[in-house]
Amino acid sequence: MASVVVWKGSLWQERCFSPVRRRKAVRAYADGHIDVLTNVELFGEGFDLSSLAGRDVPIECVSLLRPTMSLSLHLQQIGRGLRPHEGKSDCIVIDHAGKIERHGLPADIEIGEIDNGTKTWG
Repeated sequence: MASVVVWKGSLWQERCFSPVRRRKAVRAYADGHIDVLTNVELFGEGFDLSSLAGRDVPIECVSLLRPTMSLSLHLQQIGRGLRPHEGKSDCIVIDHAGKIERHGLPADIEIGEIDNGTKTWG
């Protein structure tokens, strides 16, 4: 996916980039110098864009390319874009991996399903 991101100001991050270079890229995104920030297995569990940037930064679009059987991972990845932010009313979720078909939309999932792994479709 990173090789097809051609928008002005886009930057591709890869796993081998140093933590210092990643922080610089995140700050550049937060400051509006980069329009699109893509990654592969970099910004997973524990990633907090606002914390790294030092201020509240909205995520307006999440593009899912990696399939997962994990409901909690699915919700975590979408949840990055669903965090509230002043002036933000929605988030675009582009699902290339079939995660929403497999797991459903966040609003349709009950918390107990995450805890016990019993996602069922009525």
